[in-house]
Amino acid sequence: MKNLAFRAVRLFLRALFLVSVATPLAISYPLMKRNKDLHKAWLDWCVRGVELSGAAIVKLFQWASSRPDMFGEEFCRLFCKLQDETTPHGFGYTETMMQEAFGVGWREIIDIDATSPILGSGCIGQVYKGRMKATGRTVAVKVLHPNIQNGIDADIDILRSGARLLNLYIKNAKWLNCPGMVEEFNALLSEQLDLRNEAANLEQFRANFSDDPTVIFPLLMLPAKANVMVEEFIDGDHLNEFLRKNEGNKELKNKVCDNGIRVVCKMIFDHNFVHGDIHPGNILFTKEAPGVEPKMVLLDTGIARRFTKHDHEILVGVLTSFINGSGKKAAEYLIKDSLVSQSSPPVGVAGFTQVLDDMCEQAKRDHSFFDSIGNYVSTICNAAAKHQVMMNQGFVSIALTVRVMEGVALALNREAEVWRVANGIVLKAKAKSFLGKNVYDE
Repeated sequence: MKNLAFRAVRLFLRALFLVSVATPLAISYPLMKRNKDLHKAWLDWCVRGVELSGAAIVKLFQWASSRPDMFGEEFCRLFCKLQDETTPHGFGYTETMMQEAFGVGWREIIDIDATSPILGSGCIGQVYKGRMKATGRTVAVKVLHPNIQNGIDADIDILRSGARLLNLYIKNAKWLNCPGMVEEFNALLSEQLDLRNEAANLEQFRANFSDDPTVIFPLLMLPAKANVMVEEFIDGDHLNEFLRKNEGNKELKNKVCDNGIRVVCKMIFDHNFVHGDIHPGNILFTKEAPGVEPKMVLLDTGIARRFTKHDHEILVGVLTSFINGSGKKAAEYLIKDSLVSQSSPPVGVAGFTQVLDDMCEQAKRDHSFFDSIGNYVSTICNAAAKHQVMMNQGFVSIALTVRVMEGVALALNREAEVWRVANGIVLKAKAKSFLGKNVYDE
C-alpha cells in the first residue's frame, strides 16, 4: 500500500513537471513563429524541454528523429542532436563513478582528459575519450548519467497510465496491445541501466559477426561495471558526417546501405539477437584510404532483443508469406495469438485477412510497394485495430525496430530496396525452420 502511494505521488509530480515544461512551449508558439530569431530560440527551447523530460522521452525522440520521411526534415534536423549531444553531467560525478568502479587508483589504469570535449552524450550516459596507461591504447569510456532509474520509473508509470486511457477511450486501441508495448519498452530501457548488460550484448554481437568484414563491434577493454564500461576507441564518422563527405558518391552509399540492411536482417533471421537501438547517433563509418570501402561500426548495444521460438517463427512465417505474395497465409500467422485467446470475432478475422490479401495483390501490381517497410507496418496495424485482431507483440516490436533501420537506409539511399537485400535471408530462415533447424539449435 505504501509503495502504491509512493508511485501515485511520483506519477503526479512527474506529470506536473512535464506539464510545466510543455505549457510554456505551447503558449509561446504563436508569438515565436512570427519572428525568425525568436522561432529559432523556441526550437532550441523545444530540444531542451525534451532533454528535461527524461531518458524515456529522449529515447522516443531519438528514434523518431531518424525518420525524416515520417516526421519531416526540419523535425529530424532539430532533434537529431538528442542522439549524441544531450547536456552532459559534470566531470566530478564521472570521477566518483570511476572510483566506485575501479577504486581510488583508477587514474593509474585509465587517463581521461577532463578538458577535452566528450565523444557523445545520450539519454542514458556519456562517453569520454581515454587512454589505457599500461598500453597507451585509446579507449572510449562510457559513464551512466546520475539518477537515471528514478526518472525512467516515473516516465514508464506515465506511459502505463496513457496506455490504459487509450484502451478505455479510443475505439479498438486495445487490439494494438499498448500496455504490452509499454512493458516491453520498459524492459528494454531497464537493461541499459546496467552497463554489464551492454558489455555482454557487445561480446555476443562480436561473436555473431566475427566472420563479417563489413561491420565492427568495439572490443571490450576491461570488465564492465554497473555504471562504467571501457571499450576500444574506433575513429570514424557519424552517419550525417559520412553522408556529407560522400554526397556525390552514390555507388559507395548504395553499397554501404545494402551492407547495413543485410547486417540487420542477419541479426533478426540468422542470429535472433537484434540491436534494438539503431539510430544515426549509434552508427560510425571507419575512415579509410581513398578507394577502400569503409566499415560500419555499431555502438551502444545496451538494448538487444531475443525472440521466443513462437514469436520468431511467426515473424519468419509472416515475411516469407509476403515475399511469396500470400496475404492470407501472412494473416494466419498474425492471428494465431488472437485465435488462441478467442478474443477476435470471426468477422474481424475475415476482414483482417482480406486487408492483407489485398495488400499483397497491390504489391504484385506495384513492385515498389514493399520497398517501404512503413507501408506494410502501418497497413497491418491499422487493420488489426479496425478488425479487432490482437497483434503479436514480437511482430510489433521487430517491425518498429526495422522501421528505425529503414530510416537509416533511406538516409544512405533514397531508393533503398530493403526487400531486394532481405529476401534471400528471410527465405533461408524459412527453409531452416522447415527442415527443423533454427537459431535455437545453433
